[in-house]
Amino acid sequence: MERGRFLNLIRHKLSGQLIAMNKKNILLKVVIRVQGKKLYNNVKQYIKAYRKSGCLFGYKNSLGVDFATITKELEGRTVTGQIWIISPDDKFKSLRKDYYGGAALGIIIGSDADKLNEMTDELMQYIDRATIINKPENLIKATYETLEAVIRKRNL
Repeated sequence: MERGRFLNLIRHKLSGQLIAMNKKNILLKVVIRVQGKKLYNNVKQYIKAYRKSGCLFGYKNSLGVDFATITKELEGRTVTGQIWIISPDDKFKSLRKDYYGGAALGIIIGSDADKLNEMTDELMQYIDRATIINKPENLIKATYETLEAVIRKRNL
C-alpha cells in the first residue's frame, strides 16, 4: 500500500474515540460485553460460524478478549467494525477499561436486568452509545444497525 493511501486517524473531540476514515472507508471499534461464561462461549461459537459466510473475518483471541472484523457497504463507502468481545471472567476485570478505550459503541448481551444495568453503567463510562440484546443470534444485526446509527449521527 502506498504511503499516501493510509487511512487518516481522527480522534473524536467529544469522546476520545479513535476513528480511521478516508473518502471510501470508515473503521470503528465496537466492544461486546457478555453476561456470563456460558453466553460468552455461545457468542464466540456464533461468531466463528458466521465467519464462514464471508462477512466477518480475522477472528483472533487474546488475553481476556476476542477480536473479529465485520464490514458493510453504506452509501458507497465500506464501513468496518473492529469487534472486541470482552471476557466476562473477573480475572480480566482490570483490563476492561483498556479494552473499552477508543470504542465508538458497545453491545451488551444478557438477560439478568440487574447485571445488565451494572454492565451498562460500567461501559457507559467509556463510550457514549450502547445497545442491549438478549441473544447471540442478534449480534451481527445489532452491530450493523448500531454502526449505521453512529455514522449517521456523526455525519461521517
